[in-house]
Amino acid sequence: MSRMTAEIIHCNEIATIIPVKDNQQGIERLLASFFETTDKKFYPRAIIVVDNNSTKPIEIPKNFMQSDVTITSISCPKKGAGNARNEGAKLAKNHGARWLHFIDSDCLFTENTLAGYIKDANNHAIAYQGSVRAAGNDWLSIFYDANQILNPIPNFEDGILQGPLYLVTVNALVNLDAFEEVGGFDETFTVAAEDVDLGYRLATLGTLSYASSSLVKHDYLNGDHTVKNKHVLDLVKRFKKYGNGEKPILKKYGNKLKTFEETLALQLHQESPKISGSVLMSLGCVAFTEGVFQDLSEDLREHINSEIA
Repeated sequence: MSRMTAEIIHCNEIATIIPVKDNQQGIERLLASFFETTDKKFYPRAIIVVDNNSTKPIEIPKNFMQSDVTITSISCPKKGAGNARNEGAKLAKNHGARWLHFIDSDCLFTENTLAGYIKDANNHAIAYQGSVRAAGNDWLSIFYDANQILNPIPNFEDGILQGPLYLVTVNALVNLDAFEEVGGFDETFTVAAEDVDLGYRLATLGTLSYASSSLVKHDYLNGDHTVKNKHVLDLVKRFKKYGNGEKPILKKYGNKLKTFEETLALQLHQESPKISGSVLMSLGCVAFTEGVFQDLSEDLREHINSEIA
């Protein structure tokens, strides 16, 4: 069966979708960063903010609404960022978009967020994984960056890098036709890992590629300038959330554990054998929970333990 391909990307075919829950300040910082850094020639067709059951409804400041790009705010009563993104995708289609750019409300645009996708676009990929770096220089942000928390596991075939194994939608671009073909986000994933699941399904349809030139900055301190106890607690909650979110991934894609182990084995033989944070989450947190950690080879288990320690 032939694999699906997608045409070269143009910015006026992109709709940026932002799910948000109880993060008014984050939305304001995100939109401000868009206008501060993005050249008008890279403006998307629309920016869609999806309020996912915020305690106090999210409001878009009037100065943003009166700009040269269409900004729309809608609500999604269904729990989960995947549900919110699905609602955003429906509206994006109504706007005439052909590509969906996903970004989170605790991130910041850079001058290359959208321009980077245009630069790295090719004639075959149906989805792209952009880059993510921490916005701060504090020790916690440095920790997140060092462990590549939001970078997906690379997909190797015969030792050659093919692209990401799945997607992390803190900064990702997906062709709308492909998105609809696989049914969008699985709405049963209400905790986390809905993007991992989407990426796996997209990979059966066509090629996933890296767009390393695209960069967003993740604000792990939520606008604060120094690390506080709440930020350390957020780190623990984040890993717990990711771990719980990936439990259904293991149930749905149990055979992927072999791919995870092959990836780790490859990394162990590279010049820089640092294991990515996404691998740690999948093999460390989740595998402990599911009781499959002991099934991995001894050298890999020892290396994971040393990384976690």
